Amino acid sequence: MKTILQSTLLIALSALLGCQSLRAQTVNKLDVFGYNQQEGRVSTQIDSDGNRYVLATLQHTVGSFSGFQTIIIRQNTNLTLDTLFNYYSGGNYQQFYSMRITSNRLYFIGSITQAFNWDTVTVSAGGSFQEAQLFIADIDGNPIKCINLHDYNETAVPIDLEVKGSDIYICGIRYSFPAKGFVTKVNENTTTSLNIWNYEFEVNYGNIGNSANMWVNNLAIDNSGIYVAGSYAGHPLFIADSLHAADNNGFVAKLNFSGQLQWAKGCFAANNRSDMLGTAVGSDGNIYYAGRLKGDFTYGSTTISASSNQYNGLIMKLSPAGALLESVVYQGRRWISSSH
Repeated sequence: MKTILQSTLLIALSALLGCQSLRAQTVNKLDVFGYNQQEGRVSTQIDSDGNRYVLATLQHTVGSFSGFQTIIIRQNTNLTLDTLFNYYSGGNYQQFYSMRITSNRLYFIGSITQAFNWDTVTVSAGGSFQEAQLFIADIDGNPIKCINLHDYNETAVPIDLEVKGSDIYICGIRYSFPAKGFVTKVNENTTTSLNIWNYEFEVNYGNIGNSANMWVNNLAIDNSGIYVAGSYAGHPLFIADSLHAADNNGFVAKLNFSGQLQWAKGCFAANNRSDMLGTAVGSDGNIYYAGRLKGDFTYGSTTISASSNQYNGLIMKLSPAGALLESVVYQGRRWISSSH
């Protein structure tokens, strides 16, 4: 069964290799040779030599059988394929969201519930919760180390990462009550198992009870700090002038490299909805955020208008200090999940 599922994954991923712009793009369903691959995540990268890397986590359903598998493959410029990582966990849940490559390293992040042996590296997990992990391999997928990012006694899911020298910055969600978004800094040369620092974006319940929530969806870095994009429901404690949000509102923020919040701004959609899903630093030094909105929202003193009948794509251009310079709305049943 594992061989069949692995072969199916390779076929599915081979089809995806033709798309260079995918990155952490949700795959709702892939039907390949009759196998129903559900609820997957795909992340892609291209190295300086033109080789393409694809990471995918898929939940297989074949008859009454269901299982989770993550695989990373590389399509070389001569069109040959190399399998760099292949983890099948059966019915034990796993999520792998994103990866980065440098000239000699492959970094990728995921959450797992069961310990396993990654070649000579032991990946630890307690079994009761999804534990956030950073995997570091050489460029050919040979394991170097795995770092457990937190010691929470609850589920934590890493979603995005960036690499700056030997430091790695990772964002995600911690499923406490209510949920918290986090940004974590680790160093690949660490001899300990935990982070250097960890900043948490928090909300309180307001009057929406257990519906309060928080996500940090994406991050980017420049020479001055770390920019994040996220969403919340509830009352965000990190925005001084924030409004109560019964539904999801987006937010953008900046941390310095010591993990201190520099600024944070909400995208207040009142009775509508907004989500900030991607961020990138432009060659002009400005910061670009991408996401979606349903209906109007305000950013500072500026109102950005959109249809309230459906989701609309959004790109915002901000200064490094968070001032809105320009915005573009793409009307009509669309959103932009990453601006990298």
